[in-house]
Amino acid sequence: MVVEGLSAPSADIVREDGWRTFRLDEIAVLTSWRGTGTAREVHDHLLAGWPGRATLMVNPLAGDGKVQAVYERWGYVPVGHAQPQDTAPVLTVMIRPADRQPPKGGPRSQPSDADST
Repeated sequence: MVVEGLSAPSADIVREDGWRTFRLDEIAVLTSWRGTGTAREVHDHLLAGWPGRATLMVNPLAGDGKVQAVYERWGYVPVGHAQPQDTAPVLTVMIRPADRQPPKGGPRSQPSDADST
């Protein structure tokens, strides 16, 4: 559901073909681990070797905007707004552009060890 008056992601942004996007749903660390780089390490490990882009939705009010700012530092850019459910807050849709071309052998083939960072 897109909220009236807010931008919806363009048709090209939502187009999928089986390998294009890794959808990040949530990264959570204990309060005592925040600010240690642990969330970034988990994020980078999940995406190591992924040839496509990554996408997520974030509440722009979370942490007084600090959560969205973290994702922006990690290379994500806001591309629109959405409200997944009537009872959900309006979220910022963010995408981290692809770093590499799709793997050889088709959309679902495994990257080689050399592709991992």
